[in-house]
Amino acid sequence: MHGEGPARVVAGPGSGKTFTIIQRIFYLIFNRQISPDSILTITYTKAAAGEMQSRFLADERSQCLTKGLGNVAHFGTIHGICYSILKERRGYQASLTSENKRIRIMEELLKNRGFERMCSAGFAAELLSEISRIKNGISFSGKDFGIPQGSLQLLLNDYTAFMNERGLCDFDDLILQSLVLLQENAAYREKWQHRIRYLLVDEFQDVNLTQYELIKLLAGKEKNIFVVGDDDQSIYGFRGSVPGIMKRFSQDYPEEKVLFLTDNYRSGERIVHFATEVVKKNKDRIRKEIHAGKAGGKIKGYCCETRMLEEEKLLDDIRSLDKKELFESAVILRTNREAILYEELLTKHKIPVKRKGKKAQNVFEGEVAEDIRSFLKFCKEGEKRSDFLRFMNKPDRYLSSKALLSERVSRKEILSYYRQNKEMCARIETLFTGLLLAEKLSFSQAVRCFRKQLGYENYLLSKYPGDKAGTMKILDELQEGCRLAERGESVDDFFDKMRKKTPCEEEQTEEGITVLTMHAAKGLEFQSVFLPDLNEGVIPDRKVKEEKELEEERRLLYVAITRAREQLFLYYTGERNRKLTRFLCDISLPWNRP
Repeated sequence: MHGEGPARVVAGPGSGKTFTIIQRIFYLIFNRQISPDSILTITYTKAAAGEMQSRFLADERSQCLTKGLGNVAHFGTIHGICYSILKERRGYQASLTSENKRIRIMEELLKNRGFERMCSAGFAAELLSEISRIKNGISFSGKDFGIPQGSLQLLLNDYTAFMNERGLCDFDDLILQSLVLLQENAAYREKWQHRIRYLLVDEFQDVNLTQYELIKLLAGKEKNIFVVGDDDQSIYGFRGSVPGIMKRFSQDYPEEKVLFLTDNYRSGERIVHFATEVVKKNKDRIRKEIHAGKAGGKIKGYCCETRMLEEEKLLDDIRSLDKKELFESAVILRTNREAILYEELLTKHKIPVKRKGKKAQNVFEGEVAEDIRSFLKFCKEGEKRSDFLRFMNKPDRYLSSKALLSERVSRKEILSYYRQNKEMCARIETLFTGLLLAEKLSFSQAVRCFRKQLGYENYLLSKYPGDKAGTMKILDELQEGCRLAERGESVDDFFDKMRKKTPCEEEQTEEGITVLTMHAAKGLEFQSVFLPDLNEGVIPDRKVKEEKELEEERRLLYVAITRAREQLFLYYTGERNRKLTRFLCDISLPWNRP
């Protein structure tokens, strides 16, 4: 067992990472006579910290320790540790803001900078993600946000000033402010280093570079740091995590001791071998041979002619499970939107569902809602240029913003601009005929006009060809929700009111098959795992182009596969010439046709 100094444990799926960490703590306490109070274990989530602490306290050896909680080993998230660092030194009173509140703040800042036409919850969330990248020392993503790079920096400054003036903070602020405090205050830094003599870090592959700098500061000169992770399960690139952090550790601590946990005690041999074949194609990884701790493991693959046949086969396979097997199984999807659709599919067919991860989003908060809001404001409350810009080319009418000569949109001016183009003039006449009609209708009726007569519904269906049911559901819910608008209520007041409502949720059963995303599945395990929609464009996502992003998508699939203990069911459709994900194309597996 490792004693003093840095150690890096490369631990594959199902290899007993939590067990290893707990054994390490007991070894330090009973074999090295280290005070439990000077041992800190950092985990990625509150749930993981709670589970690890529970397992530690449940061990009979912990009963030998002093009963008072002040003299036991500490477990917590890195954000929780940072809050303690700041509160103890500064009497920190800043309140953490929710994601929805930060989105509303960013929407207001966009308006203040004159970007009303781009003001939507979806766009604000993308900007906040970019700001998080910058805060964590990651370069700009290079994504074109449609605003000048200088304006992006100004929005970052606005956001920081807004939060500071009101005593608000986000998770990135906790890390950065703690890091700066410890870097600048040597005495306070040494106080914490003396307090934490032995530092253990779980899920180390999920740590970003800013968090890593903080962890190194806490470890101090004694370097009693013990990290456990798996670069093959690094799936949080959007938060700044990089699989290379495992290699970086060995560069920073060349005297490290390296340990490998390569026996997978969770999955059957066939599943372990199949998962290894998937992930070993990645170039940026630590080479390791994962061995199965048990024989068996059943894998079934199905190529379905249509999406409907794929769903029917999935339902048949789930129905073949007995009650106990059903409750120990999961359907795992690439995105939250897919997870919602499959939850509804199962519920519709009377299969009990247990949902993990995000709840369904309030439809009045999404990009589609913002398009409809702009449309209604234009028709009902004055023909503002910023509102018109948002929907004028949805579907594409080839209208140029140069045709909008003033802040108030004029049909006559646009027709004059295109007077030499009869086809364009006809498009403009059709558009404004619909707008004049919508002006006289109720909110709900106007939404129907926008969908059907003005072609917005077909525009969305062509934009999201693989999610017709989800798109129609959002449009239907928005149209129906608009019936709740009161006479004389402004569009903004109505939408703000609806956004504050919690989405209605059907009563959920305590037991059922679990439906969740690949990200949410990390750290969990199930008797049987069902992976539908294994099509190119879904996994990897069609937007992914760079090699490092493709490798993360492959790791994401690897995580999903390695959740299965006994059975793994794989599905994809060949409908409309769709193809199997490239990650499985060259792996030997018979694909059956149902």
